[in-house]
Amino acid sequence: MAWKFRRLTFWLLAVIAILAGLAILALATLWLFFDPADLRVLAEARASAAVGRPVRVGTLSWQLGARIYIASEGGDVANAPGFGAAPLAKWTSLRMGVALRPLFDGRALIDHIDIDGLELNLLRNAQGANNWTLTPVPDAAPDAAPDAAPIAVSIGEVTLKNGDVHYHDAPSGKTWRLTQLALRAQPPPDLASEVLVANGISLSGQMQGGPLVPGGVQFAVRSPTVRISPQQVQLPAFDIEWAEATLRGSFSATLAEPRTVVAAIDLQAPSLRTLLATVGVTAPRTADPSALGKLRVQTSVLHARNGTRLDTFDMRLDDTHLQGSASVPSRAPLALRFDLSADRIDLDRYREPDDVRSEPFELPLAALKSFDAQGVLRIERATVAGAAAREVRIDVE
Repeated sequence: MAWKFRRLTFWLLAVIAILAGLAILALATLWLFFDPADLRVLAEARASAAVGRPVRVGTLSWQLGARIYIASEGGDVANAPGFGAAPLAKWTSLRMGVALRPLFDGRALIDHIDIDGLELNLLRNAQGANNWTLTPVPDAAPDAAPDAAPIAVSIGEVTLKNGDVHYHDAPSGKTWRLTQLALRAQPPPDLASEVLVANGISLSGQMQGGPLVPGGVQFAVRSPTVRISPQQVQLPAFDIEWAEATLRGSFSATLAEPRTVVAAIDLQAPSLRTLLATVGVTAPRTADPSALGKLRVQTSVLHARNGTRLDTFDMRLDDTHLQGSASVPSRAPLALRFDLSADRIDLDRYREPDDVRSEPFELPLAALKSFDAQGVLRIERATVAGAAAREVRIDVE
């Protein structure tokens, strides 16, 4: 009995060795006799059909092993007719790794896609047409065999570095640009799923254009998870950096009727004056140059068709702590409701400097008449013209 078992073991090992040899021989033959240029022609044809534009892949190379590594050095996607000769997109290099074993099971596991030097040139002309709407070419590829099962494609991680996005809107005359873009994300494992979940999202760069401060503003966006379904978009947590300010919180938007947005935010900025300057807003000069400084706002937001509500509103600006709630029940006409309490405020800090000669202030009576404001503001201690007042209550009706 023992000799039969040993013989069976010997034959099993022999079969495995033969199969391994045949696999190595097949890979070696493919490596020696397959021209990557043939793959480049096929890739360009399929990509061009998929986007409805000529696609140039550039120099293509690959490396066989437990994973197939494919690299495209240079490449571009042609612009739409009438939008100039510059390509819609181009890249310096594009690399991806495909696991070999899942291919035998009808699965394409792309464990990573690395893009370097991606440039996007987005335009909207005076007639409102854009150059980024893509129209695939139907029936461009030969029909697959009727009994052929579709290949399931999944992507492990996408990274981008040295990205540059240029956007020009001719109707408004505005130009925006995102430079130094870096992206890292884990796409949804099943891109055809009704519910898409992406993880580990991180995007950073510099934004220029519009009213932004000359030279642009550095920004970064991070979220551990983004969940998108036909009914809802959810960010259980997010973190945004804008210059020296940070915004953290959560976000959920219901896409089906009734549409609502629920968010929790925590905004911190070392200087409100500096934060306003980054978006092109010049804060007024004040008697105390340090006024309009450190800011922190914490609140929960509920936005629906009938208005917006800020619950548990908590703001600290300079030495003042303001708490309460506020809502905008109507936007046309504009209405405001509030119930706020402040611990103290020194209004002398916020008056104009003595060397400022401004025009006499006139109340915008016409605008105020159409502005529906109701609420109460309580101040424990207020300082005006050097005099202190306690338990101040301001009722607005």
